[in-house]
Amino acid sequence: MRQSICPDAAKSRRHAGTVEGAIPLARPKGELASLLSASYPSSRLSDMVLAQPVLAGLQRVLKEQRHLSKLRSHGLHPRRKLLLVGPSETGKAMTAAALAGELGIPLFVVRLDALITKFMGATSPRFQ
Repeated sequence: MRQSICPDAAKSRRHAGTVEGAIPLARPKGELASLLSASYPSSRLSDMVLAQPVLAGLQRVLKEQRHLSKLRSHGLHPRRKLLLVGPSETGKAMTAAALAGELGIPLFVVRLDALITKFMGATSPRFQ
């Protein structure tokens, strides 16, 4: 059985593509709707074709999150942040969705190009 990120939180499990016990997410409204999306992804690492070193690194991150209480009992802390870098269309968003799907946590996506366009007055294609 998988452990959740927070041992005190309700354990979330996957069943038929849904997350049981998940906190419902409100859909952004108005101006925010075009800038932010939130979901519980159903993607998994097994859905991806990954090089062995990349897969091993991602599995280590998952293991740290799943064994949070064990790490804390030894005075250690799991990673809280992960920066995915690379050229466009290389799987950064898919990787984030797969990690969130594996852990049963929500994925929040902020469209940076829309955010910059909104507040800077520039056109979106310049930032994509």
